[in-house]
Amino acid sequence: MNSTAQPLPRSLFRDQEAAIANTAVLLWVSSGWLCSFGLMGAASPLLNGLGVLLCTHTMVLAAYLIHEAAHQTLSPAAWRISPSGRR
Repeated sequence: MNSTAQPLPRSLFRDQEAAIANTAVLLWVSSGWLCSFGLMGAASPLLNGLGVLLCTHTMVLAAYLIHEAAHQTLSPAAWRISPSGRR
């Protein structure tokens, strides 16, 4: 068996310049989505509306991230897995 192990890249993201932006948007989507449920469950109709807008906003960003992940443009090539399940 003649296989060579390739080291994994040190970064989770493809572009080092985009790592901060991608991390920020991932944190915003996660925290915004969770906080939107608190706002939607509040007694004030104004807070309910803000919760719906926040949830909508974060879900649009999440859809964009899923789209980019489907095109394999977020992670480096060594982290990508082909449809067959192989790297």
